[in-house]
Amino acid sequence: FSAETNMGEVIIAGTRLKEGEVPKRTAHFVNLNKRPDNGLAAQEIARAVRALVANVTETESQAPIIVGSDKVGFVSLENIDPDRKWSAVRIANGEMYQRISQLTQGLFILPYRVDAARVPITRLGDIGQVGPHHRRYRGSFDLTDGCPVDTEYPFLWNRDYRTQFSMLLNPDKSGRLRESIRVDGIRYWSYASNLHISADITFNANSTVAAYTQRISGGGSSWLSFKMDSTDYERASCAWFSSTLGLMCYWIDSNRTQAARGRTTLTAIPNIATLDVRQLSDTQLAAAVAIFDDLCRERMLPANEAYRDPVRHEIDRRFLEDVLGLGEESVEQLAILRNQWCAEPTVTGTKKTSIQFNT
Repeated sequence: FSAETNMGEVIIAGTRLKEGEVPKRTAHFVNLNKRPDNGLAAQEIARAVRALVANVTETESQAPIIVGSDKVGFVSLENIDPDRKWSAVRIANGEMYQRISQLTQGLFILPYRVDAARVPITRLGDIGQVGPHHRRYRGSFDLTDGCPVDTEYPFLWNRDYRTQFSMLLNPDKSGRLRESIRVDGIRYWSYASNLHISADITFNANSTVAAYTQRISGGGSSWLSFKMDSTDYERASCAWFSSTLGLMCYWIDSNRTQAARGRTTLTAIPNIATLDVRQLSDTQLAAAVAIFDDLCRERMLPANEAYRDPVRHEIDRRFLEDVLGLGEESVEQLAILRNQWCAEPTVTGTKKTSIQFNT
């Protein structure tokens, strides 16, 4: 572990395959609650990990690392998809991680429930198209700060926690098309959209991972435009990513190298799990759109404060009851999972607004 940074690090141990040998496509993940205090503690932890790696043999199963009488972490065995990130890293609560991982596969097991609820889940890339990299826009447009109402080419470019705390946001840059490369500029503009997905969120400062602009806008360095077949789909998806369920789906696939920060890229956004709005009935879709329409201007707290955010609670309640039809009891059950997520170190960091549990 590096002594000079507070960035999360990982040690990868592997075995070189022999010629013709087929990879297992599984890996054991070891998550420690903290860095070992000294060399002796590290040796004891390593001994416990070796034993667990030999015993944890079923995929998506896990076991605690016990040293003396203390639980210092856990070991899990996960399937490895070459096209997706390794998400089972920097996790404090393994049981919570499993619930979110299952949700991204369309199976949602709430606390105190035996049976999994089926939720229509797909990947963003299956239901829409992400816009071009911001360098493409910089090469085709002259950009200036601010966005007057008569701007022909508005952009949602930067993150600003001081002004961006609701689902509905205003563009913050104006673009002027360069005539010398007009064809390229118009082609890139064809990806402009009302819906935008964040490329970078600080969970203990920013409120949303998706935003909606009333005017079709291009994306920028912090927000990437995401175009879908209808504005109803886009509004419903924006509301989904403002719910705790949507936040958790984004979080599990984000790069969590730095405390309380989740990052993704243009090529990774299509792999993020999301509610498959195409599979909703007309009534369900209308209910999801109504969540956006009713609450899009409401101020939300930073994501790590979802545990005490009344707007987020209302979004969650309406998704559970009105869209997913999981019943009134699901609201309190989700609150348990929401509290667990808000307590994750990669969500709350060291901010004083972190959730506090009685011990």
